[in-house]
Order: sequence, then C-alpha cells, then structure tokens
Amino acid sequence: MNIPSTSKKSAVCSLQSPVHSPRSSVFRLRSSVFPRAGFTLLEMLVVIAIIMLLAGLILAAVNVARDRAKDLRARRDVAQLKTAFTAYYGDYNRFPDLQDSSTTNVPGVSGDVVICDNDVIRILRGREDPTGENPKKISYMDFHQNTSAFNDPWGNPYRITLDTDYDSNVEIPSGEVRQSVAAWSAGKDEKDGTDDDPRTWR
Repeated sequence: MNIPSTSKKSAVCSLQSPVHSPRSSVFRLRSSVFPRAGFTLLEMLVVIAIIMLLAGLILAAVNVARDRAKDLRARRDVAQLKTAFTAYYGDYNRFPDLQDSSTTNVPGVSGDVVICDNDVIRILRGREDPTGENPKKISYMDFHQNTSAFNDPWGNPYRITLDTDYDSNVEIPSGEVRQSVAAWSAGKDEKDGTDDDPRTWR
C-alpha cells in the first residue's frame, strides 16, 4: 500500500521530539536552586540605617539607666548620712563640733555648709577620731578604708547642715526645713537648690 508523501512527512514530524541543549537545562536548574547572591546598594543603606537607629535607641536607654542608678545611689547616701547624725545625737545628746571640717558656700544658706571630708568620716566611722568627738568609738556609717572624702556619684562632696542651735530647723538652699539634719548632693548639674538634687527633705 502506498502512503502519500504528505502523510509521511506529517508522521515523521509527529514522531520527532524537541531537542534541548543539556547545557541550557543545567543552567536553568542551577539558577532556580541557587538564587542570585549579594545585596544592592540601596538594601545595604537601609540595613545600615536600621542598625544605626537601633544603636542610638540602645545608647539612650543605657544613659538613662546609668543616670537613674547614680541618682538612687546619691539618695541612699544622703539618707545614710542623716541616719548617722541622728543616731549620733541620740547617743551623745548633741551634734559633733564640725567647725574644723571643710565647708562650702551654698546660695541661699547664710552660714557655711559642712562637706563630708576626712574629719566627718572619722567621726562617723568611730575607729580613729583625733577630734575626740566620738569618744565611745561608735560606728555610725561604713566608708571605704582609705577614703578621705565622701563624694556623690558625680564626684562632688555631699553637703550637711546640722541644727546646732537646737531650734528644730536647719538651713537648706531654698530656705529652712523643720529637721535636725539635712544632707544633699548638688546633683548631675552640680548646682545647689535645683530639682535634680538628691536630698533628705521633700
């Protein structure tokens, strides 16, 4: 039986499969399995900006926490000073004579304000007291062994005023307060009488 030539060509064409280059299929496989590596310049700038923003937020939070810790320490110290001098008065029925101690001028206070120097430390420590103001050698407050000044976290000495005329009032930078002992720190701004001062009165 003779098959027309046209049908032979169509049968042959239908039996042929498309030819694929092995190299091209491997390339497509690798491209799909291993995507393009690296970042564009815009992507890198966005990542850097985000990192810088996060670093700034963390640094600000650390500074706030550090300032808060210093403020809490100063408030604790002035409270301990007030407690120590109050206990001293309870034992000796008087306050120690601090005329030879170091003093500083504070705006709003007429007299000299005593700062917590070596003489004050010796009196409150009770171990060595050449001034003779603590003959019983009672320890009212602990200090570092070799310290010669009791300073606040910002490096400034604490301020102390005592009711030496025993009228139940002591001078403070904003006037007077009805207490027998007042102790405070000049605070971070190193200025007496500002709102940031850690103090023993409200």
